[in-house]
Amino acid sequence: MNTSIGSDKVLLTRQRAAVLYITLNRPNSGNSLSPKLIGELLEIWQRLGDDRTVKVVVQK
Repeated sequence: MNTSIGSDKVLLTRQRAAVLYITLNRPNSGNSLSPKLIGELLEIWQRLGDDRTVKVVVQK
């Protein structure tokens, strides 16, 4: 899982070994939660349920 989600790239993800890094990418709004951001976070967390390669998630 090494992708950007959505055309606005409000979430960035990077996987290194068994660690997935999720970065909120809305600096102009102080990374406040928007409906779009919440939806994309939910999508990632749901996909992680089936991903056996990720053991740790760092969300920042």
